[in-house]
Amino acid sequence: MIYEFILPFGGNIHVIQYVNKEGEKRYVMIDSGPGIYYLEILGMLMEKGIDPTAIDMILLTHSDADHAGSAAYFAKDFDIKIKAHSDFWDRIKNRIPDTVVSPVSQPYTEFCKAIIGFETPKRDEIEHFSAEEIIKIGALNLAVLNSSGGHTSDSVYFYDEAHKILFTGDAFTDLNAMDDSSKELLRAMITLGNPQVNANLIALRE
Repeated sequence: MIYEFILPFGGNIHVIQYVNKEGEKRYVMIDSGPGIYYLEILGMLMEKGIDPTAIDMILLTHSDADHAGSAAYFAKDFDIKIKAHSDFWDRIKNRIPDTVVSPVSQPYTEFCKAIIGFETPKRDEIEHFSAEEIIKIGALNLAVLNSSGGHTSDSVYFYDEAHKILFTGDAFTDLNAMDDSSKELLRAMITLGNPQVNANLIALRE
C-alpha cells in the first residue's frame, strides 16, 4: 500500500507500507515534508495508522525544504535512517548552486528555508545512494535514478519497473491534479522568476 500526503507550501510525502519477514507492518517514507509542519505530519501519519517507530528509512528526492525539512526531526525522534544524493549536504550548505541560476535564485531558496522550516540533518545521519542502487521494499524494487541535474543538482527519482511506479519529487507536475490555490502559488513563483519551477508550468501563464 502507498499513502500520499499533500502539504501546504507544496511538497508531498509518500509512505510505502510492507510486511517484513516477521509479519510486522513496516514503512518507508519518500520525502519528509517541511519542518514547520513536523508535528502535523506526525498527526497525519498516526491518523492513517502509520506508527512512526515502524518507519525504516526516509528516501529524499532532493534537498528543498518542503521535501526534506522534517527529515532530521524524524531521525532524531525515531532513529530513522536518511538516504539522499551524494550532493545533498553540500547543496543545503550552499556549496553547490542550482542547475539553473537567476539573480533571485539564492534569496528565494533562503526565504523558503526560513518560512517553511528546514532542520538540517547531521552529516553522519545521511547515507548516500550508491550507483545503480535498487531498494527493495516489500514487492517493490525501486531503482534510484540520478537526474543529472533536473529540478535541483541533487535530484533523484525512484522507479519500480514491474509496477510502473515513478516517484519524481518536483521534477514533473500533474497540473490537472492541482487545486486552484496551488496553481495561483505557481503563477506567483513564475512571475518572480523562480528557476526551479518546471518548464511545463509555463502553461499557467495562459
